[in-house]
Amino acid sequence: EVVAKDGMLEIHVIGEDGKPEDVTGAKAKATILSDGKKVDVPLSSASDGVLKGAGAFKASKGATIIVTLSMDGHKPEQARVKLD
Repeated sequence: EVVAKDGMLEIHVIGEDGKPEDVTGAKAKATILSDGKKVDVPLSSASDGVLKGAGAFKASKGATIIVTLSMDGHKPEQARVKLD
């Protein structure tokens, strides 16, 4: 799940079992494409299953968020979300 507000991004990482994943030590970043601009936002562990980051971006309709995530014991993942 992706929660985006202007300047704030929260990513909820859920495992196949439906439970939050342990994101301690995860390496993650989000690239936000909004209003013709590209902003990279580093993400860090905030709580069990939640990564947070902040940056100078607008979470406007049509913005694309590309999340890249690497965690121990898992293959690197990438997800793309377009905001409605």
